[in-house]
Amino acid sequence: MCQAVSAAVLNSPKGSITFVDVATSDRAKVLQEKTVDILSLNTTWTSSREIKWGNFTWIIPVVPFGDEQWLNIVKIVLFGLINAEKLKITKANAIRAVGNYGEIYEQYLGPNGVNIPRGPNKLYRNGGQMYAPPILNSKF
Repeated sequence: MCQAVSAAVLNSPKGSITFVDVATSDRAKVLQEKTVDILSLNTTWTSSREIKWGNFTWIIPVVPFGDEQWLNIVKIVLFGLINAEKLKITKANAIRAVGNYGEIYEQYLGPNGVNIPRGPNKLYRNGGQMYAPPILNSKF
């Protein structure tokens, strides 16, 4: 996801990305202190986290509270990746920098990565929970 945002914003999937290991206990701290731009891992939404960490949406990677423009950029990139998978737009035919949501999942989390079954991360029409509104008609 971070490389996809970098490709969209900086026109380079490697851009100025620095990956930082964040302990589970430090996730709130790095968001509140804005030490990271995107927290992209398995952070689940709870109402108590929303109150403590600032408002965020569970379906996208978590970003620091208070920067609506950055939140919208990250949402649009994620929605684009999900819609690309739905429309069968792939790394081979259009999204050369990173691929669509499914390709990214397979590379890092699926059989080519740490081998976590896709389960709820499948598209909604394939029995999962991943859905993105059509970008052309979305208002953020």
